[in-house]
Amino acid sequence: SKDTIYNYTYNVKSYNETTGCYGEAKVIEVVVSPNPGTPVVSNKSRCGAGDVELTAQPGNNANTCCWYANDELLATATNYTAEGLEATTTFKVSSYNSESGCESSKSNVIATIHAPELPSVTGNDAI
Repeated sequence: SKDTIYNYTYNVKSYNETTGCYGEAKVIEVVVSPNPGTPVVSNKSRCGAGDVELTAQPGNNANTCCWYANDELLATATNYTAEGLEATTTFKVSSYNSESGCESSKSNVIATIHAPELPSVTGNDAI
């Protein structure tokens, strides 16, 4: 496969030192896959509290992304919607190859919540 760097096959037998006997041979295959590249990310922002849709492009040798907050896996997808954010929040995202199980290092993605501007009132005239 194009996602394989090395593919090794070994025949392995156990050996009992007390009896001098060998066990039945077993075939073990070892596949070494390339590390995925880090994802391409962009920070997003919105005015006031609400949902923020975050996106990431998986790096080389990856087919999706993993989204994290506080080291907890939130989703495995290229997009993640952070719902109901009330404050600026930093998420982490990695590239992931679902076939090999290999994951890249994590990158920060920041969802910025801007406080809405309050109207200014001038003068002290009663209404």
